[in-house]
Amino acid sequence: MEKTLCFVLSIVMLLSLTVTAFAAEPESDTPNPATFTENDGDYIGETQEGSERAIIYDPPAFKALRASYSGYEAHYTYNSKLEGSSMGYIYAQRECPQFAIGGQYMADVGYEIAATYNALKLRGRIIPCSSIIRSFEKDGYLLKYKTVGDWGSDPYAIGDYLDDNSINYTKYTTYELMKVLVDRSAGSSYDVYIVSFWNDAIDMFQGLHTVAFYTSASDNVIHVYNYSTKSSTVETKNSFSSFVSGGKFIVGYQIPQLRARSI
Repeated sequence: MEKTLCFVLSIVMLLSLTVTAFAAEPESDTPNPATFTENDGDYIGETQEGSERAIIYDPPAFKALRASYSGYEAHYTYNSKLEGSSMGYIYAQRECPQFAIGGQYMADVGYEIAATYNALKLRGRIIPCSSIIRSFEKDGYLLKYKTVGDWGSDPYAIGDYLDDNSINYTKYTTYELMKVLVDRSAGSSYDVYIVSFWNDAIDMFQGLHTVAFYTSASDNVIHVYNYSTKSSTVETKNSFSSFVSGGKFIVGYQIPQLRARSI
């Protein structure tokens, strides 16, 4: 069955893509919640460098590799205990609670989930990270090569998650448009964004990354969460192109000010 699945995935990727890479085998197919530790507050640690992710180009190719995880309720129970009653921003996911995501851990595959959590928190919509993970698992937003989640999550599924939760957003599929709007808002308005991009525009075998960031009217910089392995707080960038080039861009989102929910 595994050989058949790998063959089918290879055919899908060969037909729809021009570049393909294979993720490293996970150390363990099944996370062991007993090894997790609880640590409330803001979280820092290693995220971007040294992680291998699926290399696939367009929305249909990502979607063809989506998978759900049947153990989402058990994971939600474990992850909720790890998260505690209050969790700060995820500055870098290696040191946040090592939530179970599919057959993997947060540290290795939680980019899109961390970005979604951070962006909504920046807009005052506090959705527990454990709840976001549950939705991604249940609704089939994880990517699968050998085990569910071993290639992280589909960055295009972030829009699906926002739709599911009736959260308004603007989706950007063109780099130049997002670049102009982000740079324009820096120094003029408070805006919240998510962007997915390849780690290396030339060597796409280095995989992809997804971050949340915001601009402010009080300064001219861009504030990025969960950007690098050395982050201990939010990082600042002088411009959108200083951390995302046209060759790296995959997809982006802007999260507007959220309307008050009726009681």
